[in-house]
Amino acid sequence: AIEQNKKYAEYSSNCAEYKEKISKELETNCKKVIDIVEKNCLKKASDDEAKVFYLKMIGDYYRYTA
Repeated sequence: AIEQNKKYAEYSSNCAEYKEKISKELETNCKKVIDIVEKNCLKKASDDEAKVFYLKMIGDYYRYTA
């Protein structure tokens, strides 16, 4: 990672802070998408293909937060 590179040692604390900020934003946004899909889209899905699509989408967003 860039914060471990000796060339950028003077920026390592800033990089770590920024990485933490972005990670929190990503987790928040992914949770919002998961909630929307679960509460709205998945309930309105009429056929099995649509349900599978939304379930895969939810799985993808959980993976992004991991």
